[in-house]
Amino acid sequence: MVGGYHLSTPAIEIHTVGAGGGTIAGVDAAGMLFVGPKGAGARPGPACYGFGNTEPTVTDALLALGRLRPGPIADGAVTLDATLAEKALAQAIGGKLGLSVEQAASGVIRLVEQNLLHAVERISIERGVDPRRLTLVAAGGAGPMHGASVGRALGCKRVYVPRVAGAFCALGMLHTDARQDWLRVYDGDIDSLDPVALVAAFAAMETEARRTLHAEGFDDDRLLVVRALDLRYPGQQSSLQVDLPEAGFDAAAVRRDFEAQHQRLFGHIQPGGRIGVGALRVAGIGRVGAVDPQGPSAATDAVQPIATRRVWIGETEGWADAKVYAGADLRPGHVLRGPLIVEETTTTVFAGPRDTLRVDASGNFDIALEQP
Repeated sequence: MVGGYHLSTPAIEIHTVGAGGGTIAGVDAAGMLFVGPKGAGARPGPACYGFGNTEPTVTDALLALGRLRPGPIADGAVTLDATLAEKALAQAIGGKLGLSVEQAASGVIRLVEQNLLHAVERISIERGVDPRRLTLVAAGGAGPMHGASVGRALGCKRVYVPRVAGAFCALGMLHTDARQDWLRVYDGDIDSLDPVALVAAFAAMETEARRTLHAEGFDDDRLLVVRALDLRYPGQQSSLQVDLPEAGFDAAAVRRDFEAQHQRLFGHIQPGGRIGVGALRVAGIGRVGAVDPQGPSAATDAVQPIATRRVWIGETEGWADAKVYAGADLRPGHVLRGPLIVEETTTTVFAGPRDTLRVDASGNFDIALEQP
């Protein structure tokens, strides 16, 4: 790592999970329930929108299970019709599999959350990282509806939901540093590299990186250049990226870093084996500066729910009464016990029984998960 930046894949500290509410569900020719990859799009959208789609979606399943509120949303731009959602689930899934609407909707959500679980496992467990020691960040418009369930299945103790989860990626892009990458194919191995030639090759790439970022308006005090090598053992198809320190090239240090990464990802190394170089990489980073978040004022009194709604919790718990809170009413310091729903501007948050939701100093939602 150089100056807080990696060119190689970093250890995962935070995961993000999302789920498309417009993803279509149904029964295939083999009589198996499926969810996706086809989506209903913005128009006509889920069946419950009433714009002509008759195929059930994840949104329809959530509405049928009480996790979404029927009625107008987005200042009345769309109205969620529970009758249309239930009809679509009954016709496309329930009637074909002999299931009730409740069972069909529950099956859709279980399959969605299983798919999300596998997606997070691929970027954690398959990279040698134990998700049980991490916090799961649930973002996207629908992600916070599934975050607690997926986090529990992963063994996480906490799920973190940004207040602006529905615009999380867009907000991140507005505040992220600019980055330009250069790659140059290079043939050799770390023990026979000519340090002088290597320095010269990197210097030419770094000059181009600085020239490009200067043209984009970044002066030298906001500019960082990071170097890395693509490395692999002979016969391997894919390479691992290993960062190089500013001090220069040290073959022994590069070997140690490569072997540590290889051991973590694949569980073995070749002690003393040849490590080939496939490419040189340079990343030019233009820093936009740190963001000073301004959280809402702290809570001065207890918050009251705006409603209580019957919500399907799961196969074991069945239906239960869940308190519904308006996100605008929640302030730093508020602590709520599940099952509960928070209706926010860009998302809806669901926490299960015995989960505890706390509003932190930034106004975001920190959910402590109760493991089964």
